[in-house]
Amino acid sequence: MIGPSFELASVAALCDLSPAQTEADLQAAQDGRLIETTPTDAYRFWFSHDVVRTVLYESLPVVERARLHRHVAESIAAENTDDVLKKHESLAHHYRHSDLADAAIRTAEHLLLAGREAAARGALAAARDQLAEALTLLGPDQEDPLRCDVLTALGQTQLRSARPEYRETLLEASRLAISLGDSARLTRAVIANNRGWWSNTIAVDHERVAHIEAALAQCPEQDEAARAQLLIAWALENTRDTAARPSVLEAAERALELAERTGDDHVLGSVLSHRYAVLYASFGSPTECLRVNERLLALSNKHGSPKMRLSAALGLAQSSMRLGEFSLADRYLHEAAQLAETLDDANRMWLVRGWQAMREITRGRFDRGEALMTETFQLGDRTGQADALTWFAGQLFTVRMLQGRLNEIIAHVRDQVGTVADHVPSWKAAMALTLARTGYQDESAALLDEFAADDFARIPRDMLWLNGLHYFAMTCEALGRADAAAALYRLLLPFSGMVATNATIGAGPVDLHLGVLARLRGQHDVADRHLQAAAALCRRIDSKAWLAQVEQRQAAPRTEHAGSPR
Repeated sequence: MIGPSFELASVAALCDLSPAQTEADLQAAQDGRLIETTPTDAYRFWFSHDVVRTVLYESLPVVERARLHRHVAESIAAENTDDVLKKHESLAHHYRHSDLADAAIRTAEHLLLAGREAAARGALAAARDQLAEALTLLGPDQEDPLRCDVLTALGQTQLRSARPEYRETLLEASRLAISLGDSARLTRAVIANNRGWWSNTIAVDHERVAHIEAALAQCPEQDEAARAQLLIAWALENTRDTAARPSVLEAAERALELAERTGDDHVLGSVLSHRYAVLYASFGSPTECLRVNERLLALSNKHGSPKMRLSAALGLAQSSMRLGEFSLADRYLHEAAQLAETLDDANRMWLVRGWQAMREITRGRFDRGEALMTETFQLGDRTGQADALTWFAGQLFTVRMLQGRLNEIIAHVRDQVGTVADHVPSWKAAMALTLARTGYQDESAALLDEFAADDFARIPRDMLWLNGLHYFAMTCEALGRADAAAALYRLLLPFSGMVATNATIGAGPVDLHLGVLARLRGQHDVADRHLQAAAALCRRIDSKAWLAQVEQRQAAPRTEHAGSPR
């Protein structure tokens, strides 16, 4: 009944015999070579051939087997053991085959506990199997807290395993929690339903938002830790809605205040990580973005948390790139790659791989960069990243722009404009540049005029804002449109010395584009200073691809505006 191996004390207790009598009885089985002791423990036995155990087991009447499984389970439950996982796995097995009326419920309870422990040890495949088995036992229509807990644990494990179905599993958990009126379980489910930043770059996940709002409505005011995490989750999921920007920033600020009041560094770390994502996506202060991550780094050092350290390393890498501090960015990007691999975090590995691809491209290593781009897209597609194709498309545009090969991807760019430009208007700026450089000047000019009419206010202040302005600056250059250059120059000037990048998609030094715009306006001395600054930055950050673009403009005669790369 116990299994292929067993201990003398367990058998003695189950058979209500003394250890001496049990040992004497077992000796006969040893003499007959049916069982043997382990080399390291004379009181632990194995069946020499499991077929013997199987035959003996199956010879017992079904009712007797069920009764004995119950007794074994009761015995295991009373034992003290350091191996928590094995204990719950054994209890689940014996309760499943016992004669208890609530055998299915008890089995599911211990499968849940075993699944959580297996996941904590990194055995994600085993955890998924155990939790899925628990769900099957509970049935699809079981409306109780246990099923909600199993769904939440399964969704968390699927997320860590890079299984796209995690979203629906966790939504099912939150639907059930809403039905049960269980605020705590609803909070756990909606907080878990998060890949580490917003769910989709090109759309708001309204069902996720609705569940977060339901959790906020049910969450007690005094539960500041829960409210902090729910507020930052709401801000994160709405960060791509430009109309909601004031509310998003207010929620993120309030979440930080509550997190600081809790005195819980792990809640604070989670809120800081998400607050950074909100600030960065909203084109918040670059120096403030850096400070948030420095604070997160200090917390990770204090607690020795690799997960917190990964969030800090990613944030420091990304925010340093915008400031042109690539020596710092490269160091943290390397660390983030190592941590993502160690933690088996496929979502963040997808981020890191994409950033590494763009770094190779800026260095002028186009073949290596494209290979990494393709690997990144495949990983994103496999793990269900909703924006995998859009990010790949942006990187492909960058490579072909730098190579002077935009003519090869006109159809590709048009497709992106048709599908995602409502959510990512910078794609229209990319379209304008593509058209200008491939012989469609009238169509390009129409797009430029559309955005220049309100001084480019239709390009949202988000993580691609600088990129969009840069594409329009190069469009002005290609079309010789000095009339639109003044507004672009004024918008870009405060960011002189920085780099237009969100780490995934780069558009080069801001000073390059300021130089282009100044040249168009006939301000040649100003243009020279900007281009010199851009060249110095490119050399410092090892950006051969963008240095070539700068040097081309520097070589152009002052009497002419710099021609577009071909």
